[in-house]
Amino acid sequence: MKSNLSVRKAVPSDVPLIHSFVQSLAEYDGHLDRFILTEQQVAAMMFGNEKGLEGIIAESDGKPVGFGVFFHNFPTFSGRRGIFIEDLFVYPEFRGQGFGKAMLKHLAKLAEQRNCCRLEWWTLNWNTKSLEFYKRLGAVTKEECVIHVLDGDALKRLAT
Repeated sequence: MKSNLSVRKAVPSDVPLIHSFVQSLAEYDGHLDRFILTEQQVAAMMFGNEKGLEGIIAESDGKPVGFGVFFHNFPTFSGRRGIFIEDLFVYPEFRGQGFGKAMLKHLAKLAEQRNCCRLEWWTLNWNTKSLEFYKRLGAVTKEECVIHVLDGDALKRLAT
C-alpha cells in the first residue's frame, strides 16, 4: 500500500467529483447510456433534505483516485443496521495499489464504530477481478440470494 494513500469523508464541495466518478463507473460498467444522474441529485441525496447517502474519497497525494457511496440498511434478523455499499470505484490506472482495500477498511471501521452488523454490496458477475479481490478479503458470496429489480414501466404498472 502506498504511503501517500488516504481515505476521507466526502464533503459538499465534492459533489462535482462524485458525479464524475459515477459517470466513470457507468462507462466502466458499459452503462453510460443509462447515466442520467445530475450534480443536483448528488447534492440532494448526500447533503440536502433528501440525505440518504454518504460518501468517501480515496486520494493519492491529495489527488482523487477512487470513491465509494453507501447507506444504512437493516438486516432484520440481526436487529442491527448494516452498511450497504452502493458503489466502490477506483480509476483503472490506480488499481492494485491498495486504494480499494483502504476504502473497504475505512468502511469496516465505520461499521464497527456505528455498531453495524455487516458490510454488504453487489458485484457484477462478469467483474472477476473484483470478485477475486473481495474473496481474498474474506467476503462471502451469497449464492442463495437472487436480486430482483422492479423499475420503469413494470414499476409504474404495479403502482397503479
